[in-house]
Amino acid sequence: MKKFDFKRAIQFICLCGASIIYYVPYMKASFYDALIQAFNVTNVELGIMTSAYTTMTIATYFLGGLVADKFSARKLLAFSYMASGLLCVGFGTIPDYRVAVVLFAILGVTTTLTFWSALIKAIRIFARPGEEGKAQGDVEGTRSILAAVLGTIAIFIFSQFSNIVTGMQVVIFIFGGACILIGILIWIFFERDEPDKDQNLGIGKILLTCLKNPNVWLMSFIVFGAFISCTTTPYMTPYGTQMFGLSITLGAILGMFRDYMQPIGALISGNVSNKTGISKLLIIVTALLAVINIFIAIIPQQASLVILVFIGTALGYIILGAARGIYFATLPEADIPMYMSGTVIGIISTIGFLPDSFMPIIIGNWLDTYPPELAYRFIFIAAAAGAIFACIISIIFHKRNKETIAKLAVIQKEGKIADKKNTETSV
Repeated sequence: MKKFDFKRAIQFICLCGASIIYYVPYMKASFYDALIQAFNVTNVELGIMTSAYTTMTIATYFLGGLVADKFSARKLLAFSYMASGLLCVGFGTIPDYRVAVVLFAILGVTTTLTFWSALIKAIRIFARPGEEGKAQGDVEGTRSILAAVLGTIAIFIFSQFSNIVTGMQVVIFIFGGACILIGILIWIFFERDEPDKDQNLGIGKILLTCLKNPNVWLMSFIVFGAFISCTTTPYMTPYGTQMFGLSITLGAILGMFRDYMQPIGALISGNVSNKTGISKLLIIVTALLAVINIFIAIIPQQASLVILVFIGTALGYIILGAARGIYFATLPEADIPMYMSGTVIGIISTIGFLPDSFMPIIIGNWLDTYPPELAYRFIFIAAAAGAIFACIISIIFHKRNKETIAKLAVIQKEGKIADKKNTETSV
């Protein structure tokens, strides 16, 4: 029986803290009216505030990769959590609107430039040899579960106050304080990792090496294709209400499937990938993702068949969660050295998350131009096309890296044998 590793448990909890650091920047989904009232702003002005955040995230994904390779992941994550926590506390004081916009823009930096690539790199450092997929899946799944639970708790706390502005402020202060606490825990419990001084390469040299590596582009395109499906998920609720006559409540439940089904998929894929390998499982998962999107697209739009929409949506979110749980875990199969991990993650994120910048515009145009029954079919066919693209690229990636994948399987097997011997010795 393995001994409980308290330090490793704290590290895992901190890695799952992304559900906390991202709560305030995206709280508009739950506290829209409270934000409007608190800051006395129009819908457009609130949109500008949140756009200031997303603009900075898009602008700094790539740079964040370079930063992650030049500085300690421990230092970057500790700084990101503590700085973001302080910014949230400042935002919770309900400052002048212009100050709030600036705070949101800076949050875009502290949750992306110094955070995102460092987080993915830290998960890779945390993972045991050959178990990167399991680590990524476990963190993604647990993080998603925490996001759903914490969101429910936040709404409960908010509901205890008669003044909605005060209730929202308390929620913001709690999440800001939690970020600061996680930052302190990371500083205390994470290993003192430092950039490899033996690999004394300049930023330009590392970047050029990464851009010349075909595997980096293949990994980016895998995420790009799979992420197209992510951009279509907000349209499941209106699809159910408009095309199948669901009530607003049932439509909201359909939308909530994302919060509770995706973690299941991420946890499953993370653990299954130990047996199948990352890219091999991605081939299977993206193929299934294409099939389920085609299924949703061709369901006859009749109220009597709404049960098929619920089944298809639940399965779709599980499969999508499975893809998201492991699509950043392909770096070892591509034989990417640790000192280049941050830059590679920055490139993958910049290219892979591009659909978030153009798919909502395309989908909005379809919904405005075509009859809804046709527009929604286009949406899910587009998601299927993205999944097929990701599947094809995954096949190419898998074939290209067969030797490295075989070596990783041996390392993983040897690691399990060593763990078993250590366990027997301790007993």
